[in-house]
Amino acid sequence: TMPPRSALLTGPRQQHFVATRKALLASRLSHAATINTHMSYPVYCLRFDRTGRYFISGADDYLIKVFHLGTGRSCRKKNGQDRGRLLSCNYGANERGAVLVCSLRGHAGVINDIDVSSDNAFLATASVDGDVRVWGLKDGCPVAILRGHKGGANMVSWSKLTPYRLVSTGSDGFARLWDIREACLKRYGAYVA
Repeated sequence: TMPPRSALLTGPRQQHFVATRKALLASRLSHAATINTHMSYPVYCLRFDRTGRYFISGADDYLIKVFHLGTGRSCRKKNGQDRGRLLSCNYGANERGAVLVCSLRGHAGVINDIDVSSDNAFLATASVDGDVRVWGLKDGCPVAILRGHKGGANMVSWSKLTPYRLVSTGSDGFARLWDIREACLKRYGAYVA
């Protein structure tokens, strides 16, 4: 067996080799930004959307927050109004950081899990309050409140094949399969494809 390359080097050459490796590793793993997502509350879950441009976090403050990556600038209000929804923003692609796009309120307990549908249209959240909530990812509007778990809802996962089906698990030991087509019909006036 051959010894590692660093073992073959001695003296200043070895120091240069080690310094070069550390610099290369540091450049590949550089810290991009620190984002205070939920003030001092512990964050229990986060998920990227399917585009990778947004991330969603859930915490002990009962809130779900949606952030856009790659900018240090804030959004402009659409027509002077801020309804807490996804707004028309000029996001800078070359700047580091994230901008809070909206906060989603409705749970009465800690947010345990988050998942984004395969078509990137919906966001599902599971909470200690026992509810699974479905939100429109494009507008931040609530679509459905799915109740049935005793204790708390622990996890939620969308089907990869059908974007209107999701499964949740709870402290009651059950996994529940949900179909949100009827809720979408009521909210948006159309079924999801």
